[in-house]
Amino acid sequence: MIIRRMADALRRQDWVTVLIEFVLVIAGVLIALQVNNWNEARSNTHGAISTLNRLHSEVEANIAAIDTELEELDQVAETRDASLQAIEACDSSAEAADQVAQTVWAMTGDILPAFVDQAADGLSRRDDYLDLMSNDFRSAFYAYTGAFSDEQEQLQINYGLMWNRHVVDHPAILVEANPDRMAAPRIVITGGLPAVCEDTQFVSRLSMTIVWHASTGFRLRLFRQRAEDFLAVIEQEREALQ
Repeated sequence: MIIRRMADALRRQDWVTVLIEFVLVIAGVLIALQVNNWNEARSNTHGAISTLNRLHSEVEANIAAIDTELEELDQVAETRDASLQAIEACDSSAEAADQVAQTVWAMTGDILPAFVDQAADGLSRRDDYLDLMSNDFRSAFYAYTGAFSDEQEQLQINYGLMWNRHVVDHPAILVEANPDRMAAPRIVITGGLPAVCEDTQFVSRLSMTIVWHASTGFRLRLFRQRAEDFLAVIEQEREALQ
């Protein structure tokens, strides 16, 4: 309709009408573009908030996975110092040998928390979402994902080194059936502690594995605190976008 009116005005050389119709066309195009941009921005904001919700749940899941591993590491910590003292004293009692054996058994499990990073990985690929977020959030997000990658890499390296097998594979360690719990074998130190307290290889393996457990627990606690701090940043950013 507007194009027809413009054509008629041109034939009549009615330049005022031509100008008015031209302005109306341009205004209509600009309004349409603005509405489209507004709809797109609204859609991006909704998508960003949904992603933040998933990211929040994901970080909470990673904290829960860390707590599970830390609980097991803390159980080892309760006996490892006493076990080292028993070896240093070359305690010949059956109780001391059993305590060291329990410590060795407790350290045989791999420390691999069930981490997830689908939401974080997805957000890192969405520049349109990240552009809507504050500089503080982006800094915290990159710091968290960087620390997450470092932890994953370090845990995989430790898993590849099979630290959990260093002590168990020592000749003095015997894994036998547990008459009380057939589904759970037990570890026995053949010959008791006097047979291993002077064995530098055994003491070295046990000490290094204990250090590995302690250092892994320390790293996981640091990452857990970073994850807790990041949760607060996610909540603030989510409120700002809503």
